[in-house]
Amino acid sequence: MPLDLIIRNGNLIDGSGKLARKADVAVDGDRIAEIGNLANAQAKRVIDADGLAVAPGFIDIHSHFDWPVIDPDHSDLLSPLLKQGVTTMVTGNCGFSPAPLSKEFGEVAMRRAMVQMLGESSFRGRSFEEMFPWKSMGEFLDHLARRGVSFNIAQLAGHGTIHVAVKGEDSSPPNRDELEKMKTLARASLEQGAFGISTGLGYSPGIFSPQEEIAEFARLTKEYGAMFPSHLQAYSWVSPAYEEIGGEPHNLRSVKDFIRVGEVTGQPLQISHLIFVGEKTWQETTDAVLAEIEAAVRRGVNVGFDAYAYTVGISTIAVVFPAWALPNLVKNLQDPDTRERIRGDLDMARGLLQFGYDDLILMWGASPRLSQYEGMTIREIAETRGEDPFDAYCYLVVESKALARIFLAQYSGNERDESVLRRVLAHPLNSFETDCMITRQGWQYPNSWGNYPRILGHYVRELKLMSLEEAVRKMTSLPASRTGLKDRGLLKKGYAADVVVFNPDTVLDRATLKRPTEESVGIEHVLLNGHVVVDKGKYDSGQLHGKVLRR
Repeated sequence: MPLDLIIRNGNLIDGSGKLARKADVAVDGDRIAEIGNLANAQAKRVIDADGLAVAPGFIDIHSHFDWPVIDPDHSDLLSPLLKQGVTTMVTGNCGFSPAPLSKEFGEVAMRRAMVQMLGESSFRGRSFEEMFPWKSMGEFLDHLARRGVSFNIAQLAGHGTIHVAVKGEDSSPPNRDELEKMKTLARASLEQGAFGISTGLGYSPGIFSPQEEIAEFARLTKEYGAMFPSHLQAYSWVSPAYEEIGGEPHNLRSVKDFIRVGEVTGQPLQISHLIFVGEKTWQETTDAVLAEIEAAVRRGVNVGFDAYAYTVGISTIAVVFPAWALPNLVKNLQDPDTRERIRGDLDMARGLLQFGYDDLILMWGASPRLSQYEGMTIREIAETRGEDPFDAYCYLVVESKALARIFLAQYSGNERDESVLRRVLAHPLNSFETDCMITRQGWQYPNSWGNYPRILGHYVRELKLMSLEEAVRKMTSLPASRTGLKDRGLLKKGYAADVVVFNPDTVLDRATLKRPTEESVGIEHVLLNGHVVVDKGKYDSGQLHGKVLRR
């Protein structure tokens, strides 16, 4: 019987970090059947990879694609990820996931989350029950598996989602009874297939969670041998998360706090999107933060981190405000006295961080009235409206009911200097990720179109920042091991047939902030569970060959 497919004459980069070698790869069904010299083997289809690199499918260790994948028509929407070689997404990061839900608070939480993530039009006239016919994590995963997904999903349960399921929109820390209810939901989620518990300590409600609460969830996660990633309290030297200014930099303190959780619980840790926000932050704290992580590893703490290939990021419009102002933020901004107090805190933070309104870009306004401003900086919006930038920013918050999303620049560098970004990307503890999603509304993030080709083309081929084999390892086997994926991340007999064939001489990103949806070049073929989903750089619509993975 002939095999389903053979990739011949390729330069095999198996994902382990070992030097590339010439070898053929045979695929039968959804598995890699054989690797080696297969000149005498027969197959229904042969791909000639002469002059091309053959690697495992890329694994995005940190994304938010569990929200758009709820859309039954998500295949075309999310195709840019497959076209840049990503076959597996680790979703449910930063403390937020679509499950588990509670009967009492489910609808309030999910309506707000879906509007914030995808827009009101995502409901398209459908009722809440039609959109969210699940409560538990297991029911959510079953729903996705029945309906089909366009890529592999390794789902995390969000600590923030679990908090809301128990306490609703009350962001205060749980009492003992509430904490036990939260832990019961977390246990059930892990037993039903979640790959771990994520925390969003820079967002409400996570920003109000004491370290003892976070340690409780770390201990629980360790019982299951699961993943524990965290969006930390602070990524800048001064932040809304800590009140004291003038002592230890806040981002260094947040790293130490998280590492302490790993030391007291023994749970492996994953620092989500390690970034340095603002010029003063990256100039004065990079050495200390990386040294702290490296010292923890030498002490036996299992800690890694992840990063993407751009000096901009995305977040909610509320992320810049002090923690005390976040509960009832819209109401606080409408009160003149409270608004002026917030102005003072924000002006001080911008001055300390060397971070301005030119560094904030409206990505999605969450209101028809704000769509005209999408893609503009806050200063440009203020000039258009003839008002102060702070007042323009407050207008966006109030009009969008704090649901708008923004780009933030000055992340680990800028157009003049990205030496810190390069240092983070090249670090052996770093896995590559996108930290993004694609929506049908608003300005898009170039990361979704170009992250992995940018690494392979710009940072590997042009800048020689790392070897091609090391870059592929950080896209494949390293994130697989950090996540707990047992049969992906390597080209190995018996492993899942997730494969990327690319041209190392031409692969490159073309997306920019001004033209975020420009497609990359150089990714020739992508196999997902044995199916050729990208063929000669082209993607056919409607493909649902992914799998809902379970821990």
